[in-house]
Amino acid sequence: MTKIVVALALGATLLFSARGDRECGAILANATAKPQTPLSDWAYGTNAGKTGDLVIYQNGYGKYFLETADRKSLLELQSKIEIKERNNKTYIFADFTPSIFTKPTIYEYENNAISAVCAYGYDADIKCDNCADRKLEQYITQAESPFAKDNNNLDIDIDNNGKKEAIKYIDNLSGGRCDYESYILADTNEDITAYLSRRYGADINKCAKSVKIFSYENKNYIYVKDLNLNAKVYLIDGENIKEYSFTPANISLSIKR
Repeated sequence: MTKIVVALALGATLLFSARGDRECGAILANATAKPQTPLSDWAYGTNAGKTGDLVIYQNGYGKYFLETADRKSLLELQSKIEIKERNNKTYIFADFTPSIFTKPTIYEYENNAISAVCAYGYDADIKCDNCADRKLEQYITQAESPFAKDNNNLDIDIDNNGKKEAIKYIDNLSGGRCDYESYILADTNEDITAYLSRRYGADINKCAKSVKIFSYENKNYIYVKDLNLNAKVYLIDGENIKEYSFTPANISLSIKR
């Protein structure tokens, strides 16, 4: 992905502190929530609460904001922000909601600013609910390499009819309510998922999804993962389409370099 859902304001430092895995693990496991005082008269948003000199609130679209009490902007996020402490230090837990677009990060708050100290990602083991071909399931769940990389423009026969289509990668990870990454058909500028819906009746929500393309045993497949880490794989073969559904068997949090 070329952008991330997290929108960092000027108050956040992008350089990560030199924290080891063990220390990050200790912060993650042992930091405790700091008490929050509701702010019923906060004029800038809803569900506002104050912790020390920090304020968390939401706007009308449910987006979360972290600011100092004197309105210095520190973070803007689509998912929950928490203020915790450990060993008399204040930490901000940001984006700890499992999804394909979240980037869980722990920030340290000091001197009216935040700096990122531990970065994580969500990994999901997925299982197929309706795969007759268990080799296909194994190929999809164990091999990331066959997926086309982000930002590639491809010439590929997506409907397996012997004619290649030019497709272009698009990234609309805007931080709004319709975050997605996908491909469009270069000739018509139609999103591949819209094409699947129009031509074959596939029920795909355009929002909050990630689309990739891969090849398996001389056939090309379209892989669509949604916000909740569920996935569907589509095989177009002539005028027919097959749909394989995958659900998360296990979701784990892992530290990222």
